[in-house]
Amino acid sequence: MSLTILENNGIYNVKGSLTADTARSFQAHCELIMNQNKSLKINVELLTDIDDDGVKAIRALYMNALYKDCSFFIEGNRSKKLYKAFPFTVAAA
Repeated sequence: MSLTILENNGIYNVKGSLTADTARSFQAHCELIMNQNKSLKINVELLTDIDDDGVKAIRALYMNALYKDCSFFIEGNRSKKLYKAFPFTVAAA
């Protein structure tokens, strides 16, 4: 399945499957956004599937954001895999 990224008020909504087939292009696209804006906010609520490669891509984006001193946010309650990959995440009440 394909992956669509749509921007809405500075938040990038990710829709579809973030898998081995789409992870590399997703990561490259998001890194371009981070380089231009010095921040990235993605919403994963509309993801229908995410595999280990998708989680690795998001984890790599997070690590790049730390290295480049960019802000990085993940929104949405979609994947337990993501929560396991980021165990130090604090949820806002």
